[in-house]
Amino acid sequence: MPPAPPSTGGGGGARLTQTEWQTYQTKNKAFETANNKAIAKFRSCGTVAGRTTSADQYVNCMGDAPNKVISATTDLGKTLHGFHPGASSGCTTALNGYIGALDQWRSVVSAVQSSLTSAAPQSSGAAANARTQYPQVQSAAQTFTKECKPV
Repeated sequence: MPPAPPSTGGGGGARLTQTEWQTYQTKNKAFETANNKAIAKFRSCGTVAGRTTSADQYVNCMGDAPNKVISATTDLGKTLHGFHPGASSGCTTALNGYIGALDQWRSVVSAVQSSLTSAAPQSSGAAANARTQYPQVQSAAQTFTKECKPV
């Protein structure tokens, strides 16, 4: 990928460039799509789990949703790491917070995937925990947008 053009936002390089922001928006859209679908699965499959004692039925309901989230989260995290050289000030702090939230989120969803792989009875509990953790990622994304979006 060619280097991004210098920032013209007047922030002295503190914010992302337009090119970086467009890259972020593309990656973030894929991330949000994967997560919205997965969280809907976590909810609907949790209902299934409440009606059955079959771990296999729950595993089948969940499908590959956790793997898609893990992949999208990893991809977005790599993209954000690439913004470090040009970011400074409040954007760097927000960027680090967002990356940390993504790392935590990937860990939570990996626990869901791990419990599905073993068809463990606690799988639905892991997914319920994931649903409560996702707002932290959304909050970090809002701070990142506030601090890093080009002016």
